[in-house]
Amino acid sequence: MEDQTTQRSLNIVLLAAGLSRRLSGEQKLLKLYNDKPLFLYSLSAALEFADVVLVTGHESERVTSAAKEFISRLNAKHSLKCVKNIYYEKGQYTSVLCGIQNIEKDADFALSVSDAPFVTPNDYKKLYSFLSDSDIVRPFVNSTPCHPVFFKSNLKNLFLDNSNYQSVRSLINDNKDKLKIYNCDYKDNPKLCVDFDYAECFKN
Repeated sequence: MEDQTTQRSLNIVLLAAGLSRRLSGEQKLLKLYNDKPLFLYSLSAALEFADVVLVTGHESERVTSAAKEFISRLNAKHSLKCVKNIYYEKGQYTSVLCGIQNIEKDADFALSVSDAPFVTPNDYKKLYSFLSDSDIVRPFVNSTPCHPVFFKSNLKNLFLDNSNYQSVRSLINDNKDKLKIYNCDYKDNPKLCVDFDYAECFKN
């Protein structure tokens, strides 16, 4: 995706590999919310704004199949690349690394999750605009950190060349002295911080 203002490209790494432990192992990403599999809300919003690397793991074949079937009907503006993280059981950060390994060489990148159905294309657009003045953009809603999180392309190696980190949060916290970080208390979408971890979340 080419941003007309900055002439930079962006890839979105969408994490869809988790074990759904809080739903007793049920694949929550394929669980219906308003008659549509949960992760398709996140995927649709991401594809509306940029090329997407979808990182799968738990029940990878089912998630990948649903994503490809969905995009065949969507007439999406951007491309979808599905990759499987074979180390997904070791935690979310392994999926982050897997995704970053598969983005375009010089692309800025965003990290987002597949169980946050209220993130919109406009959220991506607004938050990405802040990256012109920062190396990292992390949105907060009422002091709660949210996704998507945006990074300048030159930070790719910060992830790939370090083995000391177990989470994105620890990486950011450990480099505050080196990086310019824009923590925005995001007002446009108060539901930005809502993700679905429990069965109750699927009830209207």
